[in-house]
Amino acid sequence: MEKKAFPFLDQITIDNVQNKITESLNEIQYYPPLKVLKIIKLFDVLSKKGQYSEVQESAENIQLREIKRYLTSIYMSNKFDNPASYKNCDYRNIKNLFGKIYDACKEATMYLMFNQRDNKINREAWLYERVDGRTYTCFSYSILTTLLSVQADLIKKCYEIEYEDFDAGLERLWKQLISVQVPSHYKKDELLIHIDEIIDRSNCCIEDITGWPSQLIKDLSYELGECTEYFFRDKYPGWYGVEMPITKKPFIRIDGFSYCFDHNICFDCFYRALQKVIQSKSNDLLNEWKKNQTKITEKLTGELLTNVFQGAQSYNNIYYKSDKTWMETDGLILYNNLIINYEVKGGAYTPDSIYMDSASHKKAEETLIVKAIRQTKRFMKQIRQDRKIDLYDESHTLIRTVTINDETLLISIAVTLEPLGEINCMYNNGIHKDPENEGVIVLSLYDLTIYCNFFTSPIFFAHYLSERIKPINKIPLSNSDELNYLGNYLDDIHFFTSMNEATKNNAEMGNASQIILAPAYEDIDKYFALGMKCARPDFHVNKFLKQIIFALDDSKCSNKIEMGLFLLNLSEYDQEHLQENVNIILDRQNKRRIFSSMILKHPKNEKRPIFLFANRGNCYATINKAREYAIAYSITFQCYNVQYLIIDFQPNDSIVVHSGIVNENSALMYASGYFDELIKWMRTQFSL
Repeated sequence: MEKKAFPFLDQITIDNVQNKITESLNEIQYYPPLKVLKIIKLFDVLSKKGQYSEVQESAENIQLREIKRYLTSIYMSNKFDNPASYKNCDYRNIKNLFGKIYDACKEATMYLMFNQRDNKINREAWLYERVDGRTYTCFSYSILTTLLSVQADLIKKCYEIEYEDFDAGLERLWKQLISVQVPSHYKKDELLIHIDEIIDRSNCCIEDITGWPSQLIKDLSYELGECTEYFFRDKYPGWYGVEMPITKKPFIRIDGFSYCFDHNICFDCFYRALQKVIQSKSNDLLNEWKKNQTKITEKLTGELLTNVFQGAQSYNNIYYKSDKTWMETDGLILYNNLIINYEVKGGAYTPDSIYMDSASHKKAEETLIVKAIRQTKRFMKQIRQDRKIDLYDESHTLIRTVTINDETLLISIAVTLEPLGEINCMYNNGIHKDPENEGVIVLSLYDLTIYCNFFTSPIFFAHYLSERIKPINKIPLSNSDELNYLGNYLDDIHFFTSMNEATKNNAEMGNASQIILAPAYEDIDKYFALGMKCARPDFHVNKFLKQIIFALDDSKCSNKIEMGLFLLNLSEYDQEHLQENVNIILDRQNKRRIFSSMILKHPKNEKRPIFLFANRGNCYATINKAREYAIAYSITFQCYNVQYLIIDFQPNDSIVVHSGIVNENSALMYASGYFDELIKWMRTQFSL
């Protein structure tokens, strides 16, 4: 007989779960819904005081979150008969009530985790169903209003409200849901007595907060007991974590008014809930919503990227030819020597639980993720193959031709409008995934928003993307949080390379069936939880090197991405000694009163060296001298190309940099024989 990995769970059965659900329902009926929902909000607020990251969550935090989600779903699907009298909402009774609700949550969760006989259950999809808080609160309103602004005509047509008024109500709702003032003069045992004062109508009543038309609010609400199918379905009826009503509509309606008691419950499902009710009214509205959604998601993706890569050329809905067949790609970002191709999928992920319909999850992944991966890979394959690509508009009129070289950084991104962070990560960690999917970064629009608000340096962002793409299908890395990659990168900018190398050199790691990535995003959580009003988590990089990178960012050098990536890819030892080498150059040329330099070999190919120049006070290393020196070296040693970097120290200790790249053909701009003496000197200098 097969030995159970978790024998202590053998006693958990479906009957056990159903009994716990029944016990919780029997207790819930003796408490007024509105007051209980206010209390759970208060408890949740108090338990999170001083916390900024989910890694700080205590067992109490997790329990309260699950109780709140489940309790709201129960009320949405059950209208209890009023008892002869309600029980007092004191601490002892509320603790007993919440204990029974949590027992039902826990029992269902444990059964689903460990007693499934279907080995095809996808862990990442299970995590996605359980997660709440799809993005940081500082972005939830801004993303939502941007997406909905293009639907202004549809909202007005359906509900006779101008978008400005709708948006003002949405912003007020967002502010109220993330702020609760708990009077300090109340003692702990007085809080429940004054619950209606602490959580008053202005904080939770949708009509009072938004001023929206009644029909709009009703369409986004479940009446008490309205969602009856939750408890009357054949499989897992009323189970926590399985297609709960709170994932479908954001508000609960009690005695003629709608309420919401949680930011995440509201903003996690608001967009799809509104989309569903509007599209259900007619096919014309359905199609118009889809059309508007496609435009805004593609446009927003491009705008987010160009916010970091300022000055980049951005193209949306462009066409190209592949084997004489017209193909379309959603967007292209051209910045310096960087090309980002992205495909955006705005479709909704399956609403069905992985336990109810696992096939729908496979289909949704294929439609929203795999299809986007293949589309962007097709574009990149074409440009790599031809070393150039002609871009056309919708009428097939030529826009421009894009060419690449060996140093062009090509990045492919597949973007989902749905916040599928846990599932998207699965496509980037190599576990049980088709190798055909490697080479593409899979992100949700929400995670892309976070990245584009975190990175202010184009070079650091380009380097992060170049590193971020490396773990795809290379090692069996298990990670369910996109920001975990960023957190590890901040600690070690060569993190992805190090992980790949570790699996090659460490037999135990290399043979592991799974390598779990520990949480490393606490500081990132805090930064965004505080609305980006505290110090941004910094890169663990040499201070002088960072100064050079930021100066390169501000420059107009044609090879700044290539130069920046070279410097960031130097070993930690070389990075730490970079300033020392610059000082050697400065001392040498001050003694000789003529420019001096130092050669930095390319880590992969010595035919692509980099020359380092510097000036402090006297400008010995001019741009022309550095450029000509690099050209002569390229001719002398037949280098594929030679880059040069000039660091000019300013009186205030800031620096200005200039970088360039040359090859033998660069000499054609000069008179014949111009470099002969310099080449002769180099042959002697370098003992050729």
